[in-house]
Amino acid sequence: MTKRTVGILILALLALPGRALAQWPSTKANQVLESMFDQNSNFRWPPASTGANLAPAIGAGTGWTCGAGWDCSVAGTLDKNADGVGTAVPNPAITAVVGTTYKVTITVGAVTAASGFTWTLGGTTLTPITAAGTSTWYATASTTASLIVTPTPTTTRFTITAISVQALTDGTGDLTVDGNLTVNSPSYFKAPILLLDGTTAAPSLAFASEPGLGIYRGAQSTLDFTIPGMGSIGFMVVATGVVVGSGMSYGWNSTSTAHGSPDLQLRRAAAATLQQGAADAASPVNQTLQAQGVAAGTSDTSGASYTFRPGIGRGSAVPAPLVLNRSIVTTTGSVAQGQQGAFIVCGTKTLSTTSAQAQTVVTVTTTTLTSGGLTLFYNTSATSATAADADTGQVNVSWNNVSGTVAATMGTVINAVQSNSSGTLASTPTVTVATNVVSIKLTPTWATIVPTGVRGTFTVLNQGVDPVSCQ
Repeated sequence: MTKRTVGILILALLALPGRALAQWPSTKANQVLESMFDQNSNFRWPPASTGANLAPAIGAGTGWTCGAGWDCSVAGTLDKNADGVGTAVPNPAITAVVGTTYKVTITVGAVTAASGFTWTLGGTTLTPITAAGTSTWYATASTTASLIVTPTPTTTRFTITAISVQALTDGTGDLTVDGNLTVNSPSYFKAPILLLDGTTAAPSLAFASEPGLGIYRGAQSTLDFTIPGMGSIGFMVVATGVVVGSGMSYGWNSTSTAHGSPDLQLRRAAAATLQQGAADAASPVNQTLQAQGVAAGTSDTSGASYTFRPGIGRGSAVPAPLVLNRSIVTTTGSVAQGQQGAFIVCGTKTLSTTSAQAQTVVTVTTTTLTSGGLTLFYNTSATSATAADADTGQVNVSWNNVSGTVAATMGTVINAVQSNSSGTLASTPTVTVATNVVSIKLTPTWATIVPTGVRGTFTVLNQGVDPVSCQ
């Protein structure tokens, strides 16, 4: 089937109701057919409109610059009448626009020897012209280079009597296909592809063998994936990063492919809680978190250290602690176990520069019919412009709570040591109670040194089930 026959069939299918194709003037039909196909018989619809001719007229020695082998002195003819492979180029040159398609029409009067010429426009080389006649070609510019006509070989002889270069402006009409559209070759689009929003059941972009698997627009600025049997799996790209649904996880397989079940996952367990591993299950899998190690075969080299740290605060605010939790057993098999801070690394605390001032450093919030104990590790440091003193020790505290009435007992200080450059510094820990609260205080006392700064550092080993707070 010829290109013209295909075009006529397409025009017949696209003809407006009530207007027969036979009513079209033959010249108009030919123009439409010509604009529907390029030199490679590629169909284009809607037909593109053409701009003004950018090629200069062929004058008597004007409009074109001709190299060796050309005679361009006769108006209306570019004559390659002698040996040489000099080029013929428009003067002034045509400045192509990258990405623009140009319709190029060349009329050759005769090719009397050898094989004619090649030509380029905008960095695009088209099929050589080897015979007389008028031919139309379409070139999409990849550079701004002008039209260049190059004879090949040197012995070729031919004449060119007309050249037209027109930029194409893509048509603005729509093409609607009621039914399936099958394309057997790669498709290229010069404008955005706009899809329907789609739904979980009918995604905008899907697959022929699995139409329920695909992508659709779930909401404003939200791109959702849908998987048969799982429903919507959404994520959203915002200014601060990528947001995924609460049921999603990031997973890694043990192989180089993404297919199969991951053996390492990160997911959201609750608000501000990151969980390693799959969703909670009847048989959980032990997890390991590690820093980078040394490559195999590298001798006598340490692995990377691992640092956990709380968020960084500002100024004199109470610093955030670093807390390691322990699980708390329950008496009922179906009830989830609790969690409580067991190892609490408090931030530093600024203490009074007045000697013998008791200050609360740790509190325990208790509930009725609970009891517990903790060990407080402390260090007090007093400094001035010329001296620095330190006192370090640890002390045990136990407590009980019955109906809100709390009783607490503190042991003697253990392993107390001082290092003083001027006078003495000693710290006395004490415990006080209130309704449902245990307060542990520290009273630094010094002599000789006149400190400009006194700072306490505290770590708590909590052996109870009640929460401990750094103050």
